[in-house]
Amino acid sequence: MPRPALTPEKKRKVRNDIREAALRLRAKHNSSQITVRAVATEAGISVGTFYTYYENLADLAQALWKEPVDELRLKVEATAKRVKDPVKRIRRMLECYVQFEKDQRTIFRSAFLFVRPGCMSKPEQESLKGEVFYDHLCASIIEGQERGQIRDGNPGDLAQMIWSSVHGALALPINMDRFKFYPSQKMAKHMIQFLVESITL
Repeated sequence: MPRPALTPEKKRKVRNDIREAALRLRAKHNSSQITVRAVATEAGISVGTFYTYYENLADLAQALWKEPVDELRLKVEATAKRVKDPVKRIRRMLECYVQFEKDQRTIFRSAFLFVRPGCMSKPEQESLKGEVFYDHLCASIIEGQERGQIRDGNPGDLAQMIWSSVHGALALPINMDRFKFYPSQKMAKHMIQFLVESITL
């Protein structure tokens, strides 16, 4: 009798388990030492299951960062469409960002808290316009200002300050863990409340 098909949620979990396994191995070993079999064993799946989700290790390597970040963008998009009040929308989008750190901790710390070594050349910088999170923050701020809910100020500047403040609240307890800061999730929760109170009239 054939096995029942996996639900979309279970498929996402398997993909995430594979990514997390690869990141754990990458933290312990040189990338050249990591094999499909090693990733499958670490994830608790068969090699065949690995190939159901990824073509090869190169495909997995690209997915390590792209897939979770794309999922975050989709959640932000959905939140922006669903929540009608601009102030509540800003809060919910920030909560999505904080939840991403909780759900994708390894990826958040490896990608979002990456410190570029001096020997590495800097990438060409891109405009923030076009980045989903930034664009929706700006649009929500503009709408809130038009409704008289959010204080005056350049929407782009306010969006950058809001985003960087929440990111900093998540990063500080991690990067300076020798000090007794609140845990990152608690710090970010307080920061969101502070920011919402600061920008609203």
